[in-house]
Amino acid sequence: MRLLRRSAPSPRPLQGSGDFSSTGTDDWKSIFLRNNDWASGPSVLFKMKPKFEPPDPIKNAENKRKHGITLYEARKAFDDPGGFSRRDKSHSESELRFFRYGKINNKYCVVRYVIRAGKIRIFGAGYWRKARSIYENFHEEKGTH
Repeated sequence: MRLLRRSAPSPRPLQGSGDFSSTGTDDWKSIFLRNNDWASGPSVLFKMKPKFEPPDPIKNAENKRKHGITLYEARKAFDDPGGFSRRDKSHSESELRFFRYGKINNKYCVVRYVIRAGKIRIFGAGYWRKARSIYENFHEEKGTH
């Protein structure tokens, strides 16, 4: 008996045009895994504008106090055409977590998030000093800036 192996679909380019692109609920996992754990563009995970879970009000206020940005404001990092996401390998034990690097009002921001039931749940954001060099190095390596 001959076993047929199902081949994985070839990865699509991840440069976005303002929309996330995915055809199913689990495709975002394989997109990151097939593409060296990064994805770039304004939004690369859904075909329509990304949907966000509303943040916890206490966590939102705490993030503003500690890091100078609300979790609502952090959503703007997903609109940056030069923004990109990377897996957070050090904290991704039970679910995949991601970092989103993007500019918000000409400041470099890092957003920490997960995707649950097709919605982005932001659980932290801040203007890290190191974000600028990560952002610029990413574009230098890709030849996009």
